[in-house]
Amino acid sequence: NFIKRIDANEGIIKDKNWQLNKVHIITANKKNNKENYLANYTYISNININELKNVYKNTETTSLLDINKEMLILEDKGYSTTDLRIRYQKLISLPIYLLAMSILSGLMIINLGKTSNYLKYGTYGVLISIIIYFLNDLSITVAKSGIISVDFSVWIPIFLIILINLVGITQVNAK
Repeated sequence: NFIKRIDANEGIIKDKNWQLNKVHIITANKKNNKENYLANYTYISNININELKNVYKNTETTSLLDINKEMLILEDKGYSTTDLRIRYQKLISLPIYLLAMSILSGLMIINLGKTSNYLKYGTYGVLISIIIYFLNDLSITVAKSGIISVDFSVWIPIFLIILINLVGITQVNAK
């Protein structure tokens, strides 16, 4: 339930003064809604253009050093910090992810040297890459829907890669 809603076709934001054009103002009461139309309307806000841009900026461009500050700003304004938390966990897990992928490729090369079946291992490599890519995407989507925690969703694919690596290392050592 809202008290008052302001819709505008266009607006110009200067400092904290918003100049709105072609404005519909809807005021809600318990009994009925009242609607007004204005050609121009000046709205004095507590948000300026830079703060508004920060709320809607791309989270992929946020650096690791600024993420905590950006999350505090978004939480203070009442916005979701899920995307920034995902970005933070991805940045922290990236070195481990790259190491696990390197070990996985090394295991495939070791096995390739023994069998010389290039097509088979090339196909395995492509299929594993596709599965890992979609698993990453799926786990992030599940986290955004709130089924599992964001932290856990980023680390699930990495743990699975490490598990595959452990199985591969034991097979190499067994041979």
